[in-house]
Amino acid sequence: MRPISLTMQAFGPYAGRQTVDFRRALDCGLFGIYGATGAGKSSIFNAMTFALFGEAANGEQHPTTLRSDHAAVDLLTEVELIFELGARCYRVRRRPEQLRPAKRGERETKELHKAWLFDVTGLTIDAISDANPGRPLAEVRVGLVDAAIVELLGYGADQFRQMVLLPQGRFEKFLAADTAERVDILRKLFDVGLYRRLAEHFKNRAKDVRDDITNRRQVCMARLKSDGFDTIEH
Repeated sequence: MRPISLTMQAFGPYAGRQTVDFRRALDCGLFGIYGATGAGKSSIFNAMTFALFGEAANGEQHPTTLRSDHAAVDLLTEVELIFELGARCYRVRRRPEQLRPAKRGERETKELHKAWLFDVTGLTIDAISDANPGRPLAEVRVGLVDAAIVELLGYGADQFRQMVLLPQGRFEKFLAADTAERVDILRKLFDVGLYRRLAEHFKNRAKDVRDDITNRRQVCMARLKSDGFDTIEH
């Protein structure tokens, strides 16, 4: 998954609407996201995680707390992520559950969590808009969008955190760790249980083959001895 464009509105420290265009950075191959403390670096990862999975980068943070405290009361919190996956390009929009002014009176009303997923393959980034959103794959119903995202990516929020969010707290520990500690950190981050099970499976298969060959040799030698031969050569 390659992020192309991320737009955050009334999200985290961003009171208005901010867009991060990753295209030039991706062309460089390796790039960094840096800035002063509180500048909103972690909010970028938070927004990407929320756009894809409806959860914060910190799994313990509730999505309703992602709204900016500095945003205008009538500006809804919303995140949009455009990303490439293989030869296809997709656009996902998501709004967390939040309060907004009621259309009548001075009361507030609850806006429920909503999400949209579009296929925008073939459209230029600048051409994508609410009026030209792309081909809808799943709309409004959060469960449908969540399922479609997981089916596309092949992993969920927990795996995304493990693969993407290493710099958010564990990178320094990783650099300072000894070899054994690094192996343990990587095992926890990337969930290598599947490969360990595969290795164990092939190890058991190899043992079964060795045992079978040993048993066949013993049977062969027993038959040779019964016919008066001491070895295979004679």
